[in-house]
Amino acid sequence: MLAADILAGKLNRLASRQPENAMPFLHLAASHPSAAVVGASLEGMSRTWRRTGKSDVAPLVDADYTTVVRARLTSTANVARSGALAAARLLLTTDVPDEPTLATVLKHVELGQAADRIAASAALMNVRDFQLAKPAQGTLQSRIVDALLAGLAAPEPQVTAALLDKLSRGAHPEIARRDNIKAAAESRLTHEHPGVRGTAALLLARIARAGEREAAGRALLPNLAHESAYVKGATVEALTRLEFRPAIHAIMPLLDLDAEATLTVEGFTDLDGTPGRVELLLEGGQRMDAVVLNALRKLTGKAFDFKGGVTAQSREGLVTQAKTWYAANSAKYPKP
Repeated sequence: MLAADILAGKLNRLASRQPENAMPFLHLAASHPSAAVVGASLEGMSRTWRRTGKSDVAPLVDADYTTVVRARLTSTANVARSGALAAARLLLTTDVPDEPTLATVLKHVELGQAADRIAASAALMNVRDFQLAKPAQGTLQSRIVDALLAGLAAPEPQVTAALLDKLSRGAHPEIARRDNIKAAAESRLTHEHPGVRGTAALLLARIARAGEREAAGRALLPNLAHESAYVKGATVEALTRLEFRPAIHAIMPLLDLDAEATLTVEGFTDLDGTPGRVELLLEGGQRMDAVVLNALRKLTGKAFDFKGGVTAQSREGLVTQAKTWYAANSAKYPKP
């Protein structure tokens, strides 16, 4: 029944998450001749099996689950690899990730086609040693960094943006291969693709050490004038992380920019055949004024402050408040 629904395009969201379908999904993923059924079943496995915890219905990941995922990660069918990369996340989220699975996922990041690299890099975000922006014991962190850096050799800017984004999520000043990461970020600060330029700025800010922040801040300032709202917003956040206070003067005009500061990177096809999308988000919010207001709060050490978040109802008043504050206090802050 599940296979027929998959082939007919009728597998609904509820069925793909019902624990009682966990074992049928495993059977289909292991043995069905249709790559589409295999891929969808692997996706179903990722939603119906559990890594830990107790359940009367949902099974815990076991040797059978692991065997099927390992095998399908090397499938020649794109849609099957897509499902396998989704299911692999449960094998990577343990304190000690399954080594054969990890090795294959790393290889996809390093040498795969564009969609493989993007999907595999997303799977790596489940490795605990890379989730936290702090030094880690062992070699897991350095292996992931090496794979992501190697993947940057891909010619597609969508891949570059996605991998720089993944690098920045776990980045910190003492990250493994820091000098290599720094070089990769600096060389892309003027890239023509806004997703690459913006993620490079954020990555550089995350790994900058105290003695490098001034130079990094000055290198980033020109990107505030870029035509892309995402590049502007990413640069604002990077300058804020660098604690580069001269940026206060340069970011104030962006309060009047009525634009979304996030970016959806498109122009590629996912492994499952659907249009690919990589969402590049910012911590400060979706809109430019929210990003700038939150940056001002941090750059001024809350000398400029407000309660709550930036909402549709509070936005106009907060922008006026910021401008009034700046008019009265701008002389206190160094010029660029």
